[in-house]
Amino acid sequence: MAFRAAMLGLARGAEEVGPGVLEGVDDTKLIEAVQLALGSGLFDDLDWMAAPAAGVALYTLATALPAGQEQRELGRRVIARLHGGNTATFCAMAEQMAKGSAKALSTPASRARIALTFELPLAAVVGDGRLALAIVAKKELASEWVHRARTGSLSDRRLAARILERAAREASRRASQGDLGGVRTFQSDAVQSTISLLLADREGLVWRGVAIVRGLLAPFVPEWQAEVEYSLDPSLSPDRMAPRGDVARGASCARAGSGLP
Repeated sequence: MAFRAAMLGLARGAEEVGPGVLEGVDDTKLIEAVQLALGSGLFDDLDWMAAPAAGVALYTLATALPAGQEQRELGRRVIARLHGGNTATFCAMAEQMAKGSAKALSTPASRARIALTFELPLAAVVGDGRLALAIVAKKELASEWVHRARTGSLSDRRLAARILERAAREASRRASQGDLGGVRTFQSDAVQSTISLLLADREGLVWRGVAIVRGLLAPFVPEWQAEVEYSLDPSLSPDRMAPRGDVARGASCARAGSGLP
């Protein structure tokens, strides 16, 4: 029972802001506890936990361990779950990795899985919004997946736009509950520069995704709200409304169908 309680605590603790759950725990005692659990085969049967929670707990424990045999053994299990689990498990684990070391998601297998994840429809509900926001909030990952991609191939630009869109949906959801941290991420100069460039893209598959970003976050950023409303002003001449008017309409429609306030 103690093992199960500890694993559940690790999974829940990963969602909290602040010091890690295992921060301050003596390394020797932590190693001894992991050795006992490994020897008892407790890590071999985690089916009693939801798969995403089990993956997050394993990753949290592995990263807290000092380098050694125990960390390598748990690391092997983490990688197996990351790439062998379902999409929800991958997103939950990748989100935690994105908050830690950017290198953890730099392998070809991880990159391919991330790209495929953001091709899924919104109805899939796999936690990709949380992963996307973690990527945009992490300077190194945002540079790799979003900022550099804005001048890349069509597929790169489209993926960057989809990441921004999914991240904005998650930021909007949190903001509606009083957490404006995600919205502030989108107000950074780097993200704003990328959004402006992608909005000017000639490909609808690119700019429409970024238009959704402004539409979702406008209620929480007064200047963006004013910009959207101005672009929709019917008194504007057609040449002044396009393409901004088209962008704003796409954003407003996205908000109307998002289920968000």
